[in-house]
Amino acid sequence: MRAMVSSVRSLRARRHRRACSRLSLEFFAFSTSAAINRLVVDAVDSWGVEDLEVVAKSTEPITHLRPVYTFPRGRISRKPGESRLRSLKLVNCLPPPLEGFTALTTLLLRDLPCSTPAAVYEGVVAACPQLRVLHLVSCSFDKDTASWVVFDAPMSEIRELVADGPLMTVKLRSLPKLESLTAVDARVLLCSDADVPCLAHVSLVFSIGPLDNHSIVNHLIALFMLSLKDAAISLRNLILRFTGPEMWILPNLKNQFSLMPNLKKLLVADVPSSWDVSWPRILIQAAPLLESLHVHVSQSQSQSQCQHEEEPGRQNISSYLQMQQPSSSSSWQRHRHLKELVVVGFQSTSRIHHQLMYLVRFAVDTSTALRRVAVFKHGHVEDKGGPWDWEMVSKQSTWSNEEKLAVLDCCSTSDTPN
Repeated sequence: MRAMVSSVRSLRARRHRRACSRLSLEFFAFSTSAAINRLVVDAVDSWGVEDLEVVAKSTEPITHLRPVYTFPRGRISRKPGESRLRSLKLVNCLPPPLEGFTALTTLLLRDLPCSTPAAVYEGVVAACPQLRVLHLVSCSFDKDTASWVVFDAPMSEIRELVADGPLMTVKLRSLPKLESLTAVDARVLLCSDADVPCLAHVSLVFSIGPLDNHSIVNHLIALFMLSLKDAAISLRNLILRFTGPEMWILPNLKNQFSLMPNLKKLLVADVPSSWDVSWPRILIQAAPLLESLHVHVSQSQSQSQCQHEEEPGRQNISSYLQMQQPSSSSSWQRHRHLKELVVVGFQSTSRIHHQLMYLVRFAVDTSTALRRVAVFKHGHVEDKGGPWDWEMVSKQSTWSNEEKLAVLDCCSTSDTPN
């Protein structure tokens, strides 16, 4: 501890001649908090720091409730209006008062405990109307005083919001500039009168274990999609990453994804190979203006798991969807905008083979504008400069004649399988 305090003093000794654009601090709370705070204030006020990261590591056993770090005197600057601080990342730290930090556009809060008042999260949005990016990662709040963290900020400039963690519940009432929303195992809901007219990109990530309540998660997804339909008519891109050892998406998918009227681009990624991999078919019907559908089947499981038979009494979604499919003469089922279908994860096992071929055949039979169908055995999803610009990266594979014929039989005008 003495060595660290001495180092901090040495850094501060030349504070008026030092220039630094980025500062990252990681320390054990709380014995050195006074020295650390003086260093932070000097960095923000005198060094011209633009990107600041503060990680307060707890000395408590992992089984204990970790105390959250609080900046002494509750501030990180004596003159916030003159600071250059653009990005602030706080781990296990309560955010200080952020009024006046007019240059601050990015805020990431991580590992805030369940004792944190909901007003802390709501307060940073109110205090920093110029914020453009807000990430809440592995955070919780005091649910004895509030059931939701409610963001109601008509003057906010927030464009990107990430809620990551099963203990976070967020309700959106007014974020008029919000364009991108990501929920990772978090409960996110739009109010019935939500003001989010610019929301164009949504990513939902849920991983459900065998002991978790599947029906609750399905209900949450249904509520979110219903609120999204009414509040965000500008939605163009959707990413779904639903995973778990057992398939937990319910057969009545049609009720969950009833309408996505303006969706243009859809990625269904990391589909476990133990699931019925044909389930994204229902999304084609739910998005009448959909132009591109990419489906990625995960191959991380063992081959023996992939080859298991359907359990007795377990409803196969392919069978359910086939029962729901209307006659070919029904004009409403024709999809007039889907131009591209890309599938990664083709396997020769009987179950996955038939399910993927069912998905491909359905797309070919119902889509009048389809121009490209590509089926790959191996590949992955790669971000291209951001989560909403992705690419299916394929790997060269060997195809048997039987496999090629099976694919070409489903899509006689599609690309040759790779």
